[in-house]
Amino acid sequence: MALRAQGVKTALVTNKLRSLTVEFIESRGIAHLFDAVVAGDDCPKNKPAPDMLLRAMDILKVDASQAIMVGDSRNDALAGRAAGVTVALVETGYNRTTIKMQLALSLLGMSALLALSPVTASEMVGINMCYQKAGDDLEKINACLEKELKYIQAEHKDAVERVTVIAKSWDKPNHNRVRWDKQMKANQAFESYVKRECDFIKNTTKGRRTQEANAQLACRINLYRMRTDMLENRFLSSARE
Repeated sequence: MALRAQGVKTALVTNKLRSLTVEFIESRGIAHLFDAVVAGDDCPKNKPAPDMLLRAMDILKVDASQAIMVGDSRNDALAGRAAGVTVALVETGYNRTTIKMQLALSLLGMSALLALSPVTASEMVGINMCYQKAGDDLEKINACLEKELKYIQAEHKDAVERVTVIAKSWDKPNHNRVRWDKQMKANQAFESYVKRECDFIKNTTKGRRTQEANAQLACRINLYRMRTDMLENRFLSSARE
């Protein structure tokens, strides 16, 4: 509100789907605070690629030297740096990994990150270094995708377990399992959808067998990440309010 009073243009840039984003900001009564919204389905490449920020700056008619990216994640930091804008990270948001760890990885380097949290940090560093070393080698990329899938599945499992606890707590006063049952059915439906969708992606990818496998893995990673974000943003954030 204060920024707009000073004539500062603002944009919301998020990897989440536009429909979910619009629903969220309208339900919170903050849609009017943004001059532009760039969502995950508006650009072919999402954060950490700079494309979404570049589109936002184009809409607002501002240069990178005039822009500041305010975010809460490593992807925000990487996207901001790639777009050539000033980056400011805050200690709030939906991400499980603490902002100190994200700052260390994005801005300070591996040694600082490992000093903060050896387990989670080493996984994040390992995945990033894996892709850097893989280059264009399809077999090596496949190994990196396997690592990333394992990581995001663990994140998804954690989010599902926390949502399940909330569902049970909501059911408890009514002495039933309505929400818990719906959550279980949603989980099963999602797993079934992932298998069908990513099998389809694999079967329609033209190229070597490794390319097909990589397309399938990338599909699974994207779907698990999308649902994890949805659970964090729609359910877990609401439960904290």
